[in-house]
Amino acid sequence: KAEDYLKKAIEQGSAKASFRLARKTHKKNDFQTAHFYYEKTLELAKKDSDTHYIGLSLYHIGFMHFLGESVKKNNEKAKEYFDQSLKMDCKRAHYGLGAFFEELEQYDCAISQYEKSIKAGIKVSDSFYSIAWIYNTGGNGVTKNILKSKKIHTDLYNKKEYKISAY
Repeated sequence: KAEDYLKKAIEQGSAKASFRLARKTHKKNDFQTAHFYYEKTLELAKKDSDTHYIGLSLYHIGFMHFLGESVKKNNEKAKEYFDQSLKMDCKRAHYGLGAFFEELEQYDCAISQYEKSIKAGIKVSDSFYSIAWIYNTGGNGVTKNILKSKKIHTDLYNKKEYKISAY
């Protein structure tokens, strides 16, 4: 029943309702429907110059390209969406760019983006985990540092306050 009301709100031009339906279907792994509603969110948000929902929809569409959900995996296209999302001041895009650079093994760039995500309070534990993993494996400009990796994991486990400068 809630879905019916969301669809009625979408018919009335609600980007927020479209985004909620996109998230709901995405969480159910209905990627095609989620992609459709992220695109619809983008369309509706652009009509209202709603940079918040423009940025969020660009980020999620980008991640769908990054993961190959309902679309062919395409890292370059994902990066374009993340970059556009950042232009809308969507801080989540830092996490997406971190994952993008990590996959390319450009670890310095990945760590930089993950740190920006942490500072923005977005996907904090995922970002710390990714940084810890990079230090655990090392390579491509990042010195393997098991102690630093272990400290990050321990701090996450203990849910301590995070201080980027300490890492």
